[in-house]
Amino acid sequence: MLVLDKGGNGSQLAFAETRFGARRHRVHIRGVRQLQGRVEDTSGVNIVTGVCLFSTGSLRAWGPRGRPVNLLENKAAHIADRVDEFTVEDDLSLYEYESLVQHVAVTADLVAALPGSVPVTITIDIPRVQYYLYLNDRLLKRLVSPELAQRWYEEVDTRHARVTALFHTRLSAALAGVGRPDVRVRQAAGLEPLAGPLRSAVRHGGVPDHEELLNQLLATGDPVWPLADKLAQPDNHRELVRTSYVVEYLRAVGLPDTDVPGPVAVAIDTYFEMPILKRARQLIDALGGSASARPIVGLYPVEGLLRLDDAGVPGKPYACDRGRYAATDTDAHTRTDLFSVVDALHA
Repeated sequence: MLVLDKGGNGSQLAFAETRFGARRHRVHIRGVRQLQGRVEDTSGVNIVTGVCLFSTGSLRAWGPRGRPVNLLENKAAHIADRVDEFTVEDDLSLYEYESLVQHVAVTADLVAALPGSVPVTITIDIPRVQYYLYLNDRLLKRLVSPELAQRWYEEVDTRHARVTALFHTRLSAALAGVGRPDVRVRQAAGLEPLAGPLRSAVRHGGVPDHEELLNQLLATGDPVWPLADKLAQPDNHRELVRTSYVVEYLRAVGLPDTDVPGPVAVAIDTYFEMPILKRARQLIDALGGSASARPIVGLYPVEGLLRLDDAGVPGKPYACDRGRYAATDTDAHTRTDLFSVVDALHA
């Protein structure tokens, strides 16, 4: 059992050693009390997994007079800073690589432990247009130029394509390795319908507000978005982004169809993304009736390489990313490739 302090406020997370087949994982688990009956009797298992893009160490942005700006923080307190420039490292961040390798390993091992007669669908949810919207409030307030926003979209697209391709490649190999190449793998819809209209609007000097963007999603005919809008009522760009992740959880439990038994949904993600499951559970419970009985389980593996923040406390891997290479204590010129360490940990 591994226990992590969540930030010095007395709250802790416990990661129990869990074995799926031959490999061991330290995982924090949520939602198992909702499970009933045998897995063989369920209509299927829908797994949602993925990774975020970049990390605070791989992307840096500046405002006036070279003042650092946290471009990846999508909270109201951080969107009042002007952004004049940003740079992105060519290497994937340690967070991206380790999370990808770890989530693929846990997903494949979980699938291997399920009966072959149970239909399994894996949804890979890697955000793209969600990152576009990180700039929308700044665009509305003229705190970033349309030209810089267009360059940001290009960087996001490039990174998204790279991470997505690697995730699919690794997952396909892992599923074949555990004898389940038959598993259906799909890409999350996310906010993809907004990509073209948003880029076009910004290119021509406009910025769609959250209501316009939400209406565009509702107009696609996707049956889950009207339900999510009714339950979550996103009222700004930030809430629209958060709701887009919850939508895939609602889809995974079989909503909005409540007339037939739903599948078991499993979220496999980093532990700082647990609020997505909590929000999804709140919305599902708000429906009441048979919908509220639909189980959704969260599996949150702890990273093999713990990061320490400036105070020496284990921090979130996304926010405490020190880069791909580490120098040794004895020779500052000798570097260790941490990607290789990650591969060894999950071999």
